[in-house]
Amino acid sequence: MNVLLTSAGRRVSLVKEIKETLSKLNLQGQVHAIDMNPELSSSCHVADKSAPCPKASNPEYTKFVLDYCIQNDIKVIIPTIDTELENLANDRDLFESKGIHIEVSSPEICRIFRTKKSTANIFNTHNIPTPVIVDPQENSKYPLFAKLDNSSRSIGACTVVNYEHAKSLIEKSSNYVFQELVHGEEFTVDCYVSKKNKLLACVPRKRLEVRSGEVSKAKTEYHSKIEEIAHNIVSNIDGFRGTFCFQIFLSEKEVSVIEINPRFGGGYPLSYNAGANFFELIFLEKLGKNLPSKVKWKNNLHMLRYDEGIFF
Repeated sequence: MNVLLTSAGRRVSLVKEIKETLSKLNLQGQVHAIDMNPELSSSCHVADKSAPCPKASNPEYTKFVLDYCIQNDIKVIIPTIDTELENLANDRDLFESKGIHIEVSSPEICRIFRTKKSTANIFNTHNIPTPVIVDPQENSKYPLFAKLDNSSRSIGACTVVNYEHAKSLIEKSSNYVFQELVHGEEFTVDCYVSKKNKLLACVPRKRLEVRSGEVSKAKTEYHSKIEEIAHNIVSNIDGFRGTFCFQIFLSEKEVSVIEINPRFGGGYPLSYNAGANFFELIFLEKLGKNLPSKVKWKNNLHMLRYDEGIFF
C-alpha cells in the first residue's frame, strides 16, 4: 500500500499519520512525497522517498503523477492543494483503471469550490446559509468583508471599512469579491464521505488562533447544528468523495458557511489525534473492507502547534 503525498511542502504531520495508519493496519507500504523542490520540503525529508515534480498548474503535471505512480507501485494519492484538484479529478477514472486511488471529489465539486462566487451560488441554490455577495457602493452597509475570488490561505482577505477602501481594493485587482461581514465563532469542519455517499465523520475544529491563514491553536467542539449543516451539504450537493472540510461561523443568532475545500484541511492533525483517522477509512475502502457506520472522536481536545526544524 504505497502512498503518494503530492505538493508535500511542510505537511510533516500528514506523512507521519499515514505511516502510523499503515502500521496500525499491518499494511506494508512506503510514503512517497513530491514537491517542486523536495530538498527544501520538510515533508519530503520525512517521507520514505521523494522526487521533484512540475508545478501543479503545468499541463504535464497529471501525466508526471501517473507515470510516477506506475513506476513506484503507488496505490493511493493524497492531493493537498487547490490548484491540482480539478485536473487530478478529471483523470480519476484513468488512475483507477491502473489500480491507483486518488483521494479527490468529482471534477465539478473541485471546480465549483475553487472560487468564492460559484461557492456562494451553489449554497444559495440549496439554501445553505452563507454571506450575501455585495456590489460595494457609497451607500452600502459597511463594514464588508473582501477576498480574492480564487485565493487560499486568506491571501488578500480583509475587512472593508468604507467605500473608499473598497475602491482601492478594486483598483488593485478586479478579482475581489465583497460579502456582508458575519459574526460568531469560527470553525473548520473535517468531513469524510464514503463511496456510498454516506457522511461517516464530521469533526468541528474551533479556531482559537490563526497564523498565515492556517490554524495554529484550536479545539474540537461538537455542535448539532454544524453536524446538521454537514449532512445538508452532502445530501444536496452531488460529487463529494472522501475527505473535505468547510469553514463556518456560528453564533446564537446566525449560521454562515463561508467555503468548502475538497481536500485535507491544514488543521486536520487535530481531528486525527481526536480519533477521526481518515487515512484508515481511505485504506479500508481501497481494500474493500467494511467501514464504521460513524466515526467516534474526542470532544474538547486542544491543539497548540509550534515550529520544528529539519536539519540536513
